[in-house]
Amino acid sequence: MTDLWEALQHPKNPRGHPILAALLYAFCPAAAGWWMAGAVPEPGPDPVREALRDLAAGKNLRQALKDRGFEAILEEVPRYVRAVEAFRRAHPGIRAPEASAFFAEAYDRLPLSKRFGLTEAVRPLGGWDGFYEYLRAFAFLVDDWARGAGFREPAVETAELAISLPGIRRPAYLPALVFTEGPREVIGLLTADGAQDLRFPLATRADRADGRWRGRPEVWGLSPDGEARPYQPWIADEDLPGLVADLARAAREGPWPPLRALEGGRVCSRCGFRGLCFPERTLCLPAFRGSAAAVPR
Repeated sequence: MTDLWEALQHPKNPRGHPILAALLYAFCPAAAGWWMAGAVPEPGPDPVREALRDLAAGKNLRQALKDRGFEAILEEVPRYVRAVEAFRRAHPGIRAPEASAFFAEAYDRLPLSKRFGLTEAVRPLGGWDGFYEYLRAFAFLVDDWARGAGFREPAVETAELAISLPGIRRPAYLPALVFTEGPREVIGLLTADGAQDLRFPLATRADRADGRWRGRPEVWGLSPDGEARPYQPWIADEDLPGLVADLARAAREGPWPPLRALEGGRVCSRCGFRGLCFPERTLCLPAFRGSAAAVPR
């Protein structure tokens, strides 16, 4: 959901924008309540998003790592790439086997002696696990998505979607990945588990902020294991404005239960408001018990 946290901080997106409020409420009512109350999201490290930014900027992997301060360990790139390629050949029936614990046990990561002095460089990626996730995204994941969506050698860029709905005066701006090859364009939306949420029907209505669609782009979901799936419509287009309006109203008026935490907190670590709802991995529910005055407004 990094794209949503980025959208909330976009200077063109006013606080309380109905489309963003609806997206937040669909993600978790508590997150919508905190945003409507004035809280500022603090997204955590997202190495995949960082890799996509560098790739879209036209950098190759070695140049991107140099720019990030990893010049002293560039030899890790070909070693990692060769190891992943060999592991994939050895496990042809498994999608992205390098993301499994089996690869982590088989691959010898950089020794501590070579990590010395790189603490600040690796911090934006979330540590050394994030560093290898960054390598994997840059070297393999984007190609997996492109092939899964039926491309051979597409141009890959990050773009800003401008999403409009009837009755809403200003568009909402949301980042996305765009694949282009010939006349075909695909909007790629990252998903944690393959689920196609409210962003997908909204993206079918999106313009580019720079106004340069060649035709009408397709919308695909991109999973962490490299799978790409086309959007399967789950709501009639004419019903979408009403759904967004209802969700935006709930975001303004409540209730705001921490549903994600009540589901077990599996995604709370990726929430931009986790420091308010989920401090130090301990669920904090008092604000949602008893007095309605304690609930964020």
